[in-house]
Amino acid sequence: MLKQLLFAAAGLGLATSALPARADDKVEVKQEARRNADGTVDAKTETTRKMGDATETKTAEQSTSHNLGGGTTTTVEKTHKHSARGQRTMKRHVKDTIKRDAQGHVIERNTKME
Repeated sequence: MLKQLLFAAAGLGLATSALPARADDKVEVKQEARRNADGTVDAKTETTRKMGDATETKTAEQSTSHNLGGGTTTTVEKTHKHSARGQRTMKRHVKDTIKRDAQGHVIERNTKME
């Protein structure tokens, strides 16, 4: 289970930096994973890409908690913000919540987009 969460955290980082960088682009990636006392893992990845006058910021956060019945609840929040001089700032936020029972079956899934 821990390996799956760490691979998911690494996958969040890869998903946020999927575009290739040009030679004059500046890309900064910050990754953080924290193991809680109950054995769950919280992960956060932030990628900032500066392309001349434009700035693109992508953030992905994943947190997992145990339910009373033995299952888990995983919440993934992704934010994508793009701003450039002379253009309107674009911002997108997606929150995905997945509840699983003790056997690992998905019992509820909610996706909220802003």
